[in-house]
Amino acid sequence: MFLEQHGPDTYVGVSPEYMWGRIYGGQVIAQGLWAAFQTVDERFVPHSVHAYFIRGGTLDEPVRYEVDRL
Repeated sequence: MFLEQHGPDTYVGVSPEYMWGRIYGGQVIAQGLWAAFQTVDERFVPHSVHAYFIRGGTLDEPVRYEVDRL
């Protein structure tokens, strides 16, 4: 899993090409969690993650993660 930092709270991730032609949802969750983890003190660890996918992701473009600090 690789994320490239594109600003203080912005990351871009790419997906390998899967045989089903879409981004794997588990990878989107993992990359999003990793992006968020990069913006907090290391003492804070995730307890759980919940997500809904309303449509399939395309392999044509990288995924951009913008983290909102609380």
